Amino acid sequence: MKKYGAELRKIRKYLGLNQSDVRRISGLNEDTLTNLENGLVIPRYDTIEILSHVYKFDLMGLLFYFKNETNILALYEQLDEAITYNDVTKLYSIRDNLFDIKGSASMDNLVQFSDFDMLLSYSDSILVYYDKKSSSQAKFASKNSLIETLKINNPDFSISSFKKFNYNFLELRMLLQIALFESDSENYALSNSIMEFILKKMSIFDKYELVPVKFKLIIYFNLSYNYHNLYNHKKVYNYAAEGIELGKSTNDFSNLFFLYYRKGIAEYHLKYPDYMDSLRKSIYILEILDRHELKRLYIESTKKNYNIDIN
Repeated sequence: MKKYGAELRKIRKYLGLNQSDVRRISGLNEDTLTNLENGLVIPRYDTIEILSHVYKFDLMGLLFYFKNETNILALYEQLDEAITYNDVTKLYSIRDNLFDIKGSASMDNLVQFSDFDMLLSYSDSILVYYDKKSSSQAKFASKNSLIETLKINNPDFSISSFKKFNYNFLELRMLLQIALFESDSENYALSNSIMEFILKKMSIFDKYELVPVKFKLIIYFNLSYNYHNLYNHKKVYNYAAEGIELGKSTNDFSNLFFLYYRKGIAEYHLKYPDYMDSLRKSIYILEILDRHELKRLYIESTKKNYNIDIN
């Protein structure tokens, strides 16, 4: 709690607020904020929600980082990894684990059951999206279910007004899933607008080293792909390059082959001289990862579509 309180103080000062400002805006009593920042009390859920709106920062997500016993962050990371590798079997396993946790006596008392229901809804939507047998009707219904779930904390939420609201870690993931459904329907402009909004919202976490790396890489991956479909090669290049730098700086190479490939094709279209270097790096990484079938597909597709021989 002392570490958490110290971070609350940092965020408040970063925003240029003193304790009196926060008390006036939030309506909290005089001692509550002082005790929180000194780590003297375990914060109530409603207090965290109020302060999250004042600071425009996911303070519940921040608290999870300082509570080692919580299962929530580990589940987020597992979901991000399963999404990265399109591992449907693992996604089913995670969802089963969610049901087990919800029914157990050890469930974190700082997590409301409504939040856990939101997590279940999110995991169901991922399964629909990545299951190749899912129909377009099932995907449409799953997207609408996510929209309704996001209304739990933001009753006026709609796709057209998504920029008006604050979101916690889980809600940002749900928003990303909506963006992926929109991309699947070739609504690339809306999908990109949502993902760029998420990146902007997450930028404050960079200062506190709280960025869920795989989640952010998934966004770069999909933004570069969407802009490729829109023939905006400069945007493809920029997002692929940002994703590559993030992956290299955090030693997370899960999507690096795709990002190098997208960067290389964008460089080719932009007539940049180093495009072959990026494409070959993509192939080298696939080789290292023993993804030989995917490597073959990349080489054949590049030759067919661009008359480029990566070999």
